[in-house]
Amino acid sequence: TSLPRCVLYIEDEPLNAVDEADYHRMMQSQPATFQRVVDNVRGLVSARGERDAPCVVVQFLLDRENYRDLPRMYELGRSLGADRISVASVLEIPLGRIREDVLLRPEDAEAIRPYLTAVLERDKLDRRLQIEFPYHPWQIVHAEIRRELGYADEAALFPTAPAFREENGHCFFSWYTATIRGNGELYPCCLLMQPDYKP
Repeated sequence: TSLPRCVLYIEDEPLNAVDEADYHRMMQSQPATFQRVVDNVRGLVSARGERDAPCVVVQFLLDRENYRDLPRMYELGRSLGADRISVASVLEIPLGRIREDVLLRPEDAEAIRPYLTAVLERDKLDRRLQIEFPYHPWQIVHAEIRRELGYADEAALFPTAPAFREENGHCFFSWYTATIRGNGELYPCCLLMQPDYKP
């Protein structure tokens, strides 16, 4: 059977963080925005009911200040009823929206190992995790943990767009991250949701 079509449901902002404080830090949002996004995801899952579509994906982003919260992120995704829990690291964000010193680097692969192990152990039966790490050392750690836990090869579980190219540095710009705001404004990437970018 084919996979259900997938959407990342957002009202104003993607989820990305596990609590209000970290959400405010990462997204530079207004107070209570995090809870509104969480409520929206719950509302979508509830409205969908037992139907297969739309497939609901929640995304979490790791940096130096929150990577230890990865197990909490996973549990929040499960509690929301998400079909997929996407995990990635924060890369450089334009216009100085994030401090360089909080970005994780390739050499941080071992630091994430225990937290990644915990969520992979928890997800072995559910298979909700969708992990795309941009750094080769992280990919090696991920593969080692999967082998240690006895994961089967699931390369085809989450399809990749034919337009994706490795040389783009794992940027899913426009193919995966197009964003439509509640007012109908369309952006080819969530990172372009800036006041000086015409939607």
